[in-house]
Amino acid sequence: MTRIFLILSLLGLIAPPALAAEPHRAQFHFSAFVAGLNIINLRAGLDVGADTYRVELAYRSAGMFGTMMRARFTSIGEGRFEGLRVIPRRFENQGRWRGAERHILIDYPDGQPKVITLVPPVDVAREPIPPEMSRDTVDGFSLIASLVRNVSQTGGCDGVLTFYDARRALRVTSRTIGREILPRETRSIFQGEALRCDFESVIIGGFEKDSEPGDGSRRPQAGSVWIAKILPDMPALPVLMSLETRLAGHVNIYVTKAVPGWPVALEDDVE
Repeated sequence: MTRIFLILSLLGLIAPPALAAEPHRAQFHFSAFVAGLNIINLRAGLDVGADTYRVELAYRSAGMFGTMMRARFTSIGEGRFEGLRVIPRRFENQGRWRGAERHILIDYPDGQPKVITLVPPVDVAREPIPPEMSRDTVDGFSLIASLVRNVSQTGGCDGVLTFYDARRALRVTSRTIGREILPRETRSIFQGEALRCDFESVIIGGFEKDSEPGDGSRRPQAGSVWIAKILPDMPALPVLMSLETRLAGHVNIYVTKAVPGWPVALEDDVE
């Protein structure tokens, strides 16, 4: 579930414009596909300024995947920037996964994570994460805010950050591949030139106690994201993502709608 959320975070967040004096608001829709089947739909509301961001994301499983693995979540992420450095302020993810309630709330006093709510609690079968490993970590929204902020400021996406959600810690490395032309695709509203960034995530803390060094859960997972400008008053954001997951196999996620303005009923509008 952690890596699925990282995927959705990537498609639900953009970096603030470098010179924007006033915040800009927009809403974006995305759909995830596996073997031609729609498995997840999501809608994001974005409120971005020169040095701040706020994201609200609602998503739910769809189709046959939704019948087998029901999921419905809403997430909120807030933070700010100091140059290229991202500083999260608050992160919350709440909903249901496979019939069970899930709720994570993390505040960041002095820029450091403080877990306020964690439902269900950390499984005793999972190794605890040492306190020093959680220092200077970020949530999923802030992780991708940093990546896309880097793109808007430097034209590239090279960097390394650590993601932490109270259960696991992952080191995520991104690198610039270059500009590519995305062809016309019926599942997407975007066609044209985009910057390709490849990334790799590997678990560094919170292993299951019975897993071995060669276990599949410890192997790095790789993927690619294409970033492009899609609305005139907003900076570039992810328009396509492609990666392998252990849960669903190969996943492609496409942008399906992009309009100015803040959504009125974010969760209820996700179909």
